[in-house]
Amino acid sequence: MSAAKLPLHFGGQVQNGFEYVEQVFKQNFRDGWEAAGAAFAVYRNGQLIIDLWGGYSNTENQEAWQQNTMNILFSTTKSVTALLFAKLIDRGLASYDDLVTKYWPEYGQYGKADTTISMVLLHQAGLPFLDREFGAAELNCAENMSKLVESQSPVWIPGTKSGYHTLTIGIIIDQLARRIDPDGQSIAQVLREEIKTKYGVDEIYLGLPRNMNSRVSTLQLYNNDDLLRESAENKSVMEHYLLGQNEYHDKMRANTPWLWALDYNQPFVREMEIPAANGIATARALAKVHSLVAEGSFLSSKTLAMLYKPQLIDELDVVNGYPECKGHGFQYTKNPQESWIFGHSGLGGQNVRIDLDNKLAFAYLCNGLKAGDSDNTGTFSRLKSALYDCLDLDMG
Repeated sequence: MSAAKLPLHFGGQVQNGFEYVEQVFKQNFRDGWEAAGAAFAVYRNGQLIIDLWGGYSNTENQEAWQQNTMNILFSTTKSVTALLFAKLIDRGLASYDDLVTKYWPEYGQYGKADTTISMVLLHQAGLPFLDREFGAAELNCAENMSKLVESQSPVWIPGTKSGYHTLTIGIIIDQLARRIDPDGQSIAQVLREEIKTKYGVDEIYLGLPRNMNSRVSTLQLYNNDDLLRESAENKSVMEHYLLGQNEYHDKMRANTPWLWALDYNQPFVREMEIPAANGIATARALAKVHSLVAEGSFLSSKTLAMLYKPQLIDELDVVNGYPECKGHGFQYTKNPQESWIFGHSGLGGQNVRIDLDNKLAFAYLCNGLKAGDSDNTGTFSRLKSALYDCLDLDMG
């Protein structure tokens, strides 16, 4: 069942002056762009100024999206992982320019010896997929994945191309974190220590406790009609969809045929720690984590200066098939003021962005998955435009 056939349901609040964002959020539902549920949250100067939710966390059971409903982040998880790794850099434990082999000597086998940490984070390591299928138990075992990655030969000379490392970027960064952190902590453990314990941010997980499963929304996939409707509004949706149908993507999918889109509805997948793909959070918590960076409390000014702009600008991603701007594990885009903002999009429209100039962090999550990605997700792009329209008026 689609949310369009159910009574409209909304909750939340906005700060005075940002009412237009709420109107746009509701209009996304009224116009049929939200097939299930969604949430949008914004922090400015460390304060929550927008916290909206609506629709249904499970349309089949007619369960309304609530204030504490969580959603799969998909690749938006990569932004959280990049922030946590940046904290290790910020603490002086490593440098982005270091060779991976400085901390992980075995990684250097089979043509990988000259790979830097920066290359990994820029999707330049030449390992967008591994050479065989691996199951859930193996993916969830750090020792097994370490040995599997060590045995790989890159499909291009590291540093010469950039191509989306869907799962492997998280696998490699997690292995590096375990070796760089003095306590040998995984990315999931760094999340619990740095974010949940020190800053008290709850409702964000990498490895969901089983007793929290009922709070996670049920995903539903877009259909061909949705793809055509989104493409009619924005031709880039279809262009990117077709560009993604390539050999690299086929080989990546062959690594984990048991893990795609609706498979994330399964509790055992949600309980795994997959640092590139299966973070789970409320939009509010996701925005709050990134607000810690935007307000300058999580990373030093020196590290923020490094993150301010991308390292690669409009460089072809040979896996996705189109140019992207990337840096230090993040995707970069421009805000309407033509300043860089960074974060990461995720399958179906998930997104989070940090705007350092405006000390802003905003997150959008939905369980009715869209065909468009990043700024090509119409529901997200309309909310972003409305946010900056209100921001301009507030600053004017």
